[in-house]
Amino acid sequence: MVGLAVLWNYRNISFHLNPELLANSNTGKSMTRQNFLSERIMSQTSKKMRSRRGTTIAEFGPTLMLAFAVMVFPMMALGMIGLRYVLLLNATEMAAEAASKSQNFKTDTSQVVNGVTQYSYSAVTQANTVSQLGCNNIGNGSVQWKSTNTYIYSCPMGGTTLSTPGANNPLAAAANPTANTYNCVVVVTAYIQPMFPGAPGILGNIQGFNQRIGPITCSSSRYFESTTNLNN
Repeated sequence: MVGLAVLWNYRNISFHLNPELLANSNTGKSMTRQNFLSERIMSQTSKKMRSRRGTTIAEFGPTLMLAFAVMVFPMMALGMIGLRYVLLLNATEMAAEAASKSQNFKTDTSQVVNGVTQYSYSAVTQANTVSQLGCNNIGNGSVQWKSTNTYIYSCPMGGTTLSTPGANNPLAAAANPTANTYNCVVVVTAYIQPMFPGAPGILGNIQGFNQRIGPITCSSSRYFESTTNLNN
C-alpha cells in the first residue's frame, strides 16, 4: 500500500510540472519517468535552436551594413576617381588638339574682314580656354582646374634630343621645319573632388572619400599644323 501511494504522488507531481502529461493520462496513456525526462530535454533543445536562429537573423543586418561600408564605398570611390581622371585626360587631349591648330604660339591677333572682326587665338590661349571649359563641364565641379602650361618641343630630324624654350614661351627664332620637328605639349594641372566633400571621417581625412586628390598633372602632345609663327 505504501508503494502504491508513493507512485500515485509522483504521478501527480509529474502532471503538475507538465500539463501535457495530464492530457495523456486522460486518454489512458501511461507516462514513465524516463519518458518525462526525455520530453523535457527535447523541449529545452528546441528552445535553444530557436534562440540561435534568432540571434543569427538579428546579427545579419549590422553585418551587412558593415560589409557595405568596408567594401562597397571604397569600390565606388575608386571607380569615381578613375572616371574623373579619364575625363580630365580627355580635356587635356582636346586642349592640345586646339592649340596645335593655332597660327601663332603666344600672340592673339585680329583682323577686320568685310566689316566683321575676326580673331585668331594663340596656342597658349586656346589651351587655357579649352582645358578650363573641359574641366568645368565634368559633373558639377568634380574636377577643379588649377593651371595649364603649353610648351614647344623641337627635335632634330633623325635625332632624339628635345629642346624647349619653357612654359608658354615662343621660339627665340623662326622655326625651321626642314631641320626640326615641332610638337605642341599641353600640361594641365587639376584637383579631383572627393565622393563626399566635407563629410566627417571616422579615420580622418581620406583622399577620394572626403578629401580632394591632387594636384594631378595630365599631358598631351600634338604636332603643330603650322610652324610659321611659333616665334610669335
